[in-house]
Amino acid sequence: MSKRAQIIGAGIGGLTAAHALQAKGWEAQIFERAEFFGEVGAGLQLSPNATGILKRIGLLDAVRAHAFEPEAATIRHGLDARILMYAPLKGFCTRVYGAPYLHIYRPALHEVLRQGLDIELAHPATPDPKADMCVAAQGLHSSTTTQLNPEQPLGFTGQVAWRGLIHADAALKKSIPPHATVWAGPGQHLVTYYIAENSLNFVAVTEQDTWQDQGWDCLGEPAELIARFKNWHPKVKDVLAAASQVRRWALFDRAPLDRWVDQNTALLGDAAHPMLPFLAQGAAQAIEDAWALAAYAPDLKAYERIRKKRTARLQTWARSNARIYHQARVLDRFKLLISKAVFRGPQAHMLLWQIFSR
Repeated sequence: MSKRAQIIGAGIGGLTAAHALQAKGWEAQIFERAEFFGEVGAGLQLSPNATGILKRIGLLDAVRAHAFEPEAATIRHGLDARILMYAPLKGFCTRVYGAPYLHIYRPALHEVLRQGLDIELAHPATPDPKADMCVAAQGLHSSTTTQLNPEQPLGFTGQVAWRGLIHADAALKKSIPPHATVWAGPGQHLVTYYIAENSLNFVAVTEQDTWQDQGWDCLGEPAELIARFKNWHPKVKDVLAAASQVRRWALFDRAPLDRWVDQNTALLGDAAHPMLPFLAQGAAQAIEDAWALAAYAPDLKAYERIRKKRTARLQTWARSNARIYHQARVLDRFKLLISKAVFRGPQAHMLLWQIFSR
């Protein structure tokens, strides 16, 4: 008789966990409150450490059918557009890491992952102790995380993310190459990447002292966002001017958690390690969690031990990238200059292999 895993949360991590556990002979039961999945963050970047796992599960071909493969990853200065770092991606990642780097529309990835799985709506708020294993993949505001770590609350980072999805006409495609690009600048930054041939996703991150809006995903004013970047390079302003609608949300974070596991219950994804978006590893680390959970289950302590060290290091790295992108200190500006001098072409993977090769 197969063992039963109860998964709370049908996000990317929870759905991937169901596929990985089923491949290991588990019966996976998924519970989700939402009756439909909306546009929760328009685009995603999937690095080879994630796509390699999707390949092992047998889902990479289906994902690739909906995805865009960027030519390179770049960091540019937001005020003058000069290139500070360049790393090849297209073709290179498959040759070196065995899997591609892809961009994808989040609902499209969701749909691929949902296929072949039974998802029950209106789930209980907490795991069922009668299951052989309970996986809390409820996201950033997981009630299970709070129960296991009551003295480690979320905190507002002082950063707000804005996102938009725009049609890229011929002029914009000529201006914005098919790269995953960070436009770094004083006190804020912008990320641009294509999720389809003519669809450009952007995420801007600005700073403010407080967050008063209710909800995590609110409508923003395009004019306000444009005004914040009024002194930036024309390429940046062209992207923002093309957006008829933007959404914004506050970025919250917490220190690496003391506990991921309690008896037969384990945290997964953002419930275990909120990952700020400055390393493009939120979805990838949830996918890694899912693979590791299936590999070690039912030994949840081993899963926790293996994953905590890596995710804590990447959480710290993501936080430091925020300072570098926003040039918060003289040291951060110096690091960008070092990137321009050292991390160009394949040698840029001196840094990226630490993420991509797992």
